[in-house]
Amino acid sequence: MAFSSLYLCFHKYKGGAWKSCDRQTSCRISTPGVTIGETQAPPRYLKDKKVVPEADPPSIEDVNRLYQFFDQSNKLVVLTGAGISTECGIPDYRSPNGAYSSGFKPITHQEFVRSSRARRRYWARSYAGWRQFTAAQPSAAHVALASLEKAGRIHFMITQNVDRLHHRAGSNPLELHGTVYSVICLDCGFSVSRNLFQDELKALNPKWAAAIESLDYGSPGSDKSFGMKQRPDGDIEIDEKFWEEDFHIPTCQKCNGILKPDVVFFGDNLPKERADKAIAIARQSDAFLVLGSSLMTMSAYRLVRAAHEAGAATAIVNIGTTRADDLVPLKLNARLGEIFGRSMQRIFPPAASALMRGYSFAANEVISRGQGREAHHIVKDQFNNQPKDLSPNPNTGGTLNHQIGQNVSRKDKIKFLVTTLIDLKDSKEAVYGALDAWVAWETSFPIGALKNVILALEKQHQWHRVVQVIKWMLSKGQGNTMGTYMQLIRALDMDHRAEEAHQFWVKKVSTDLHSVSWQLCRQMISVYYRNNMLKDLVKLFKELEAFDRKPPDKAIVQRVADAYEMLGLLEEKERVLEKYKDIMNKTEKVHKNPKQEASMKRKNKSG
Repeated sequence: MAFSSLYLCFHKYKGGAWKSCDRQTSCRISTPGVTIGETQAPPRYLKDKKVVPEADPPSIEDVNRLYQFFDQSNKLVVLTGAGISTECGIPDYRSPNGAYSSGFKPITHQEFVRSSRARRRYWARSYAGWRQFTAAQPSAAHVALASLEKAGRIHFMITQNVDRLHHRAGSNPLELHGTVYSVICLDCGFSVSRNLFQDELKALNPKWAAAIESLDYGSPGSDKSFGMKQRPDGDIEIDEKFWEEDFHIPTCQKCNGILKPDVVFFGDNLPKERADKAIAIARQSDAFLVLGSSLMTMSAYRLVRAAHEAGAATAIVNIGTTRADDLVPLKLNARLGEIFGRSMQRIFPPAASALMRGYSFAANEVISRGQGREAHHIVKDQFNNQPKDLSPNPNTGGTLNHQIGQNVSRKDKIKFLVTTLIDLKDSKEAVYGALDAWVAWETSFPIGALKNVILALEKQHQWHRVVQVIKWMLSKGQGNTMGTYMQLIRALDMDHRAEEAHQFWVKKVSTDLHSVSWQLCRQMISVYYRNNMLKDLVKLFKELEAFDRKPPDKAIVQRVADAYEMLGLLEEKERVLEKYKDIMNKTEKVHKNPKQEASMKRKNKSG
């Protein structure tokens, strides 16, 4: 399991104002109306100690071995442990820098069930550490695995972790030890969201909650941070006099029973159904890969053992020894973010294609979420035509320092994506995955390049792809402009999806008609007219009239008049023609094409 614990330095509250406690001496919480004794803080909790264990960069041989393991598997199962989350700032237990190294002892199931005092201590610490625990972001390895899972390169994922970082990266693993994001009743089984439970704790303990919220989690140099360090299970060290007497925890709202995080504490057993499912998955695999786990818990060790006994290929990537070192033929000692970063261009080219923009695999970056398996082969064929330098770099101790597409022009990058999108089968997941991969390592969102991609797709009448690209952009919070809306509405219309264009107009545009450009309104009126959606057309025009929006040209007036006539509303037709007769009688200047004018002049001269 990946839990976390903090040792926090708190502010003392005296005379109605917070005062900073001495950084080296006072490390206890104090709230209004509560007097707490002070004790010396162990220096080890205040050190700027790295969470991620030290390890040499992966060698080319390690990268090749990991690639070959993936390449030779058809039904790969991956088991992840706390080691994958250390790069997110969540410590593990057993590494040299882990929680056990500083004397931390996690709560056991028996303690939690038998002792109300232990429960108060757990929930008080958990409440205090929750904000920082939930602020952790998925690592490069998390997102790489999500990419591989979506592409079908990983058959199934199992995790020992309870932090939900895999879910946030886009995976859907079996959570072997449960999750701290859910709270359950030990008596009736009722469950509630951990975030809602956090709000209940806050309501029951307002003074203490105010003290916690005053802390500055994100700034080590702040006078409110005091060198706080996280541990694996979302709790902190607090003077027992405080949580023993003054911290209140809610009971089950249905039966008044004991509430517990939906995790398997030390000393507890996995639910039988979950354990049986995990064993069955391991036995059905043809390859079983362990990432970031020492396998010291039997629940994890027996999975790799079951896979090995069933004849599956087995491998481990972990810093330090594991319980299965003598069982597994392939063991790599490396940080997961580094080895996946350097292997992805071979394991999964769609994600690695993002590196065409010149980023190094040595960087600890986030690899994009994946696409469909069909995209894997298409992009791989094109990617393999790109120049690569797989030779070791002597300046990095012989490790792979591979950069792709350093000299690839912007035009070629756009062409690469357009070709990839066109060749994909009609799958939203595949298109979104390819786009995620393409922009994965940009320092800023490449809106300009994507606009060119859309224009290229329009030229080839790839209207369905244009719709998918624009919707993907909007889902990322990008491209929310009237110009983008015009492109989307046009593409939907050309893709014979006028009703969908109408729905988009109603939800996204019609609420701001007083400022929507006439160019966009004209386009929507044309869509309604071409698709015989005449009631929607006249409704839109009436709404524009309500804002005193005068149509800019006679073509709009004529279409509205025609729509009224086809609907049998002749009086409305006459009203519109009368109201805008100045526009209808206005002679529009004909704009000649400059090339045509030049051609006419040449003909006149020759004549």
